[in-house]
Amino acid sequence: NYQAYYDLHHPKKRNWKRTVIGLAALSLTGYGLYYYYWPHHTFPTSVAKLLRKGLWAESNKENNNYAGALQFYIRALEECNNLEIDKLSDEYTGVQLKIAEMLEKLNLLEEAKNIYQELADLYLSTLLSEKIPIETRPHIIQKDLRIVIKLVHLSESDPTYCSNLLLTHCIKAQEEVARRGGSLASNDSIVHPSPKNHDLFISYPVNSQAWFPFRDEFFIARDLYISTCLRLGEHLLAIRSQITTLQWMVMADCDFPDIIMCQFNLGSLLYLQAEEYESRELNAKKNNNEKDIQLFKEEKDECLKSATFCYESILEAVKSFPPVISRDHPQIVEALALTTYSLGVINLHTGNLEKAKELLRRSRLRAKGINNEELVAEAEAELKKLEKEEKLLELKQKENN
Repeated sequence: NYQAYYDLHHPKKRNWKRTVIGLAALSLTGYGLYYYYWPHHTFPTSVAKLLRKGLWAESNKENNNYAGALQFYIRALEECNNLEIDKLSDEYTGVQLKIAEMLEKLNLLEEAKNIYQELADLYLSTLLSEKIPIETRPHIIQKDLRIVIKLVHLSESDPTYCSNLLLTHCIKAQEEVARRGGSLASNDSIVHPSPKNHDLFISYPVNSQAWFPFRDEFFIARDLYISTCLRLGEHLLAIRSQITTLQWMVMADCDFPDIIMCQFNLGSLLYLQAEEYESRELNAKKNNNEKDIQLFKEEKDECLKSATFCYESILEAVKSFPPVISRDHPQIVEALALTTYSLGVINLHTGNLEKAKELLRRSRLRAKGINNEELVAEAEAELKKLEKEEKLLELKQKENN
């Protein structure tokens, strides 16, 4: 069923409450911090010497001696302190991150988290102080968000902490976008439209430069915030946040495949919320509560309508691309297969069997074209359900005749 498919295509160790981009984004974390792990900046000779020894110790040639490397990096940081190197500089924080990396490799995760937290606090206090030059703020925000993403990755067991951390640091990035002419409100409570509005994809003013160089980190953090909302049971907040994220991605001039995958995730969240309302509707029927029956039915129908709108908008948007581009872009092809499948499930759910059959067969064909065996299996499972529904209808018609 749709629930099983949603689970299937979300990262492992996560239930349906994790959005697909949220954890796919975490795979970028290593790359983001690697830039700072590798001491490619200009270091004083005494510091560079210790760093080279640390790099040698952690290499395969020294059998990955992380404990030995850690000692060299600690000494390098002490030397940075002796030389009074700026603690906000890439050089100083780069050494701190190498220490944290070694602690992680030694499975000393709490100690590593303490270093990341110290850095996050430093960056936030610096941004709050307004004392740094305007031209350096975007780079500080980029480094800050990378650290926050890493902290969330290490703190999955505490979603409340993750939510507060992400919201606090994302707000500073939002304020910076607004400061740079991005026409962006700085508070989630202000910018969230109602999930019932169907003007989600109207044109928004684009100012991509206002988001650089921290655009990618910001949207990774936003996706993680949505994931934490779901884990905390804040499903409607997650939907509103996904809507806002989608609007901001358009304003930030993100790549088209990323935007349509964000839109697909929104449709998935809306469908899952429809399932939740349907469950409440059934409970209300058991209790003969006519008022709640009507309320939850209306909410369910609205979510299904919005989810359908999301999916159909993706199909319409892809039509604007030349077929050769759509066909050769893996992410677009995958989005089309997923979207077609999702529309098929909705039509099956609402009893439109002929349309559901057409869509599910098309999604199966597209899934085969990209060798997505999991989606093929899910589409075939839904088609089997559809066949059973058709047989039941035939039996009912015979009985009535």
